[in-house]
Amino acid sequence: MSRPRQYRCRPHKRIKILAWSSLPIAAALLKTWVEPLPISLQVSTTIVLAAATAWVVYAAPRRFTTVNKDGISVRGAYRTRHLAWNDIYDIRNGAGPHTRDTAYAHLTNGRQALLPYVDRSELGQAAFLPEVAALQVILAEHRTTTLAPDPGMESRIARWAARAERPWQWVEWLDSWKFLALIRATALIASLGIACLVYLT
Repeated sequence: MSRPRQYRCRPHKRIKILAWSSLPIAAALLKTWVEPLPISLQVSTTIVLAAATAWVVYAAPRRFTTVNKDGISVRGAYRTRHLAWNDIYDIRNGAGPHTRDTAYAHLTNGRQALLPYVDRSELGQAAFLPEVAALQVILAEHRTTTLAPDPGMESRIARWAARAERPWQWVEWLDSWKFLALIRATALIASLGIACLVYLT
């Protein structure tokens, strides 16, 4: 590897993240102060939402992924985690429809590490998969131990991929017609129950 690779949030994307996070927070603040709510609730809500906005502004630029001859360094909001090449089984994008746009380092101990900003939104549609392939080549060049395909590890990765998709399945279900039908049916049953109580009393 000729020089280290570093993946960070691009400046214009930081502005976009801030805008998308600030708009709903600003709407919530406006509603909080327009409604006749207790002043203590208004102040506490403002503090919480302002802290959430400050967290987004603070955390987004601090996270990054660095790749060099010693391994991969993953910087979170608070600490940096170093992954040695010999501790990495493989580097892949996610297998599911909601994780396939992000790269992960699968470690030999069975754990996974998200690689911040090694993703399709940051690198672009055309460059993401070639970049993942380039990281796989770098891994093979720098790892001093030869790892054969491990069926047990592949099974772990498959189970992890299934678990990673579950929260998104709930989101899809909440956005589906089934959830709306459930809400309407619940409202209808509640209305009938109230009507029966009123009639009987």
